[in-house]
Amino acid sequence: MLRLRLCAVGLVASGLASGLALAFPLLVNPHFASAQGDAVMPAAASANLNLAQRLTLWNRAYGLGHYVPVFAVSAACALAGAGQHAAVPLRRWLLGASVLHVSIIPFTLLCIMPVNMRLAELRIAANKGEEVQAPEVESLFKKWAALHNVRVAVSIAAFSTAVGSVVVGTPAW
Repeated sequence: MLRLRLCAVGLVASGLASGLALAFPLLVNPHFASAQGDAVMPAAASANLNLAQRLTLWNRAYGLGHYVPVFAVSAACALAGAGQHAAVPLRRWLLGASVLHVSIIPFTLLCIMPVNMRLAELRIAANKGEEVQAPEVESLFKKWAALHNVRVAVSIAAFSTAVGSVVVGTPAW
């Protein structure tokens, strides 16, 4: 019974982690990563956020992003716990999903954190009225989005692996 509860908690946390990660490119990034005025018909430059506003919006999204690893680690722990009490093939898949979930943390720290820190510096400078180079900000937004898409893919792979292992391995429980 414990392994079923752990598995259920792991699946829910895994779904939340991958869903939150996916929400950024689908719902959040378009608001700070591009000129909004280009998206309205007819295009209107007056609808665009200025650079300081876009950096501030990114910063708020960045703050919300701290929930993704919390759910990812929760999922990893619950799935690994469920895997300890499962048949060997199922155990391997659940542990694989756990490893995928946890892998977003070192990836974030090593690859994305330098971009985050630079964007945070530029946000502070822009909000103080200091000169900020738009091409650098645009480049960093694109780099951040591309790196975050890796996290999205890994999170979805982890969730898919967890769901698949439970669906395929259910008779082994």
